[in-house]
Order: sequence, then structure tokens, then C-alpha cells
Amino acid sequence: MQGGPKGVDLERHGQFLGPCRFTGAMFDMGAYPGVVRQKGICHGMLYRLDHPRIARKLDAFEGVRTDAPSKALYRREKVSILDDFGRPCAKAWAYVYNNPVAGRPMVRSGFWSAGRKSTARTA
Repeated sequence: MQGGPKGVDLERHGQFLGPCRFTGAMFDMGAYPGVVRQKGICHGMLYRLDHPRIARKLDAFEGVRTDAPSKALYRREKVSILDDFGRPCAKAWAYVYNNPVAGRPMVRSGFWSAGRKSTARTA
């Protein structure tokens, strides 16, 4: 999401570079999305962070657990950013959902907006 989570000032500690696309499938987990490594296109926001401590704050917000990865809500993984033709053009970190998505609605558009109503089919 553009702007980042409460308490993390992404604009002060980095730069918003624009919207981006990457390969994955997005699922509606209720109040938040869950992106998994499957066929499809997901849309996100690309930021440049000026310091690793900001990434650690984002990891904490997203439930990344380096001490117990199997218990983490998300994993931070490198993904290929896609150009307008669907070709990889850069690499970036993304938060990949770390739990089952069976029975959750897929967000077919690959776009997430907070407070959205589910409009997609169940996985």
C-alpha cells in the first residue's frame, strides 16, 4: 500500500518509485491480502528504502519471523518486477503469504484496496 503501515514513514526514509507488477496470485484474507507464488499477476507499490532498519520494521508489521519461519504470517522474498510486456526488468522484495489459501477468495484483478469487498472466486 502506498504510504506504508502506521508508524513507518516510508516517504521520509525512502522514495515511492511507482506502481509495479509481479508474478503471483492474490487472495483475500479478510482485512489484508495474501500473495502466493502461483501463476497470475499481482499489482503493488515499489519503494526504495534508504536504510535496512526500515525493512526490519516492515518485516515486524508483516509478521515475518526469522526465528521461526514456519510460524511467520509472511516471508520476504525477491521477485521479478515485470515491464509493460510482462518481461522481468528488475528485482525487488515482496511479502509472500506463508499460510494456506485454500477456501479463500482469489482477487482476480491482482489489485488490493483496503476495506474492499471480496469479488472473486474461492480457491
